[in-house]
Amino acid sequence: MSEMTPENIDKEDKEKDPYMMVCEHCGARLPQDAVFCMNCGTRIADMTDKAESETAGEISSADAAKSAENTSDAAASTAASPLESAPQTPQPTVPPLKDGDDEQESADMSKHRRAQIIVAVAVAVALVLGGGLGGWWIMRSKHDKAFAACESSVAQYADAAAKTKKAVSDNDDVSKLTSNDVGDQGLIDAYAKAEKAIPQDIDIPGCRTSMSADELNRNASKADNEAKTLTEKMRTLEKTATAVTDARNTKTLTDASTALKSKIQQAHDLIDGDGAQADSDTKDALQSAIDAADKAKNSKDVDAIEEVSKKLDDAMNAVTASAATNMTPCSAIAGSFSAFQAGGGLLVSQNCDMQRLGSTGQVSDTESYVPGSFKNNGDGTLSWETSGGPCTYLSPGVHGKQFDEYYSFDDVEDNTIGLPRIETNGPGGLFVKFMG
Repeated sequence: MSEMTPENIDKEDKEKDPYMMVCEHCGARLPQDAVFCMNCGTRIADMTDKAESETAGEISSADAAKSAENTSDAAASTAASPLESAPQTPQPTVPPLKDGDDEQESADMSKHRRAQIIVAVAVAVALVLGGGLGGWWIMRSKHDKAFAACESSVAQYADAAAKTKKAVSDNDDVSKLTSNDVGDQGLIDAYAKAEKAIPQDIDIPGCRTSMSADELNRNASKADNEAKTLTEKMRTLEKTATAVTDARNTKTLTDASTALKSKIQQAHDLIDGDGAQADSDTKDALQSAIDAADKAKNSKDVDAIEEVSKKLDDAMNAVTASAATNMTPCSAIAGSFSAFQAGGGLLVSQNCDMQRLGSTGQVSDTESYVPGSFKNNGDGTLSWETSGGPCTYLSPGVHGKQFDEYYSFDDVEDNTIGLPRIETNGPGGLFVKFMG
């Protein structure tokens, strides 16, 4: 028997029995109760369901076509279509799945679906975890930044507090000044107010890791504000202290200059007055001090003014002492001296004025002391000038020129060497002060 294929199926037989079984896979004729194709072994149950569905569709189409054919008999009889007898082209058939293929496909699809679910769940978990970790990281980063900002602000506040305390300590001497030192009570009051505005106890906020970011930010803001306020108060204190110090320095300079000018005038008065009795060297030293003071009196250097002022004081004191001495330079030797080898005598006053006495004790001549001429020669002799000429006082044991000449001329021993003596010019110029 020849192989059964869709090409050798009798079309008319199929049309006569539309429910005849034909293998969709190989085209072989099959009995109505066949389960498998006896030619290719394909399972018939799947094909039967498909054939019934297709046959129902064909019957419905045939009924519709027959109804349309009855209504158009007149038109069909007068004009037959040339396509009526055209052969139909058979459609290729798709091989049906074998018995195990649909189960395998279902299993594959189930595995694919499970894989998709697993991936979706993994992605969802990753998103949740990622979102949580991301949120935690953002919060942690925010906290770390807030903590760092807080520590920085607190450090700046602590620095401002230390500088402020140092400023108060450095200007402690300013707080002790008075209007007499400065010459301006308003500046003294302004400094006292600026010093009082600075708090004695400075409370510096802290930063702890246990604090929230908001707490840290609040403390940082508080520290910034306090540091700014404290710095402004410190600058006000320093500015006021500078003003007070400058005023003190200006007044000190003015007072020193004024005092020096006044002292210069006093020195001039001393030389022309009581100081005139001072010795020449002492008066010359005072004049040099006056000249130096004149050059420094308008200086802006207080130390320079005070230095020349002290030197001027010393020179003036020396002149005063010298003048006092010269007013009674002969107080230590004042008294009566007898004329040597002649009658008469010499009367010496404390101011070194002298009177010459005759043999009967009457005053024969008066000689006035020349101020500033008295000198202690340091060798046991004193010398001075009078209107009658130079005079020299010889302490006991000290040789004098005129006495030595006298005794050498006579070639006799000087028996007055042990007594105070005075040598003067003029007749009877040798005088001896007899003791007891």
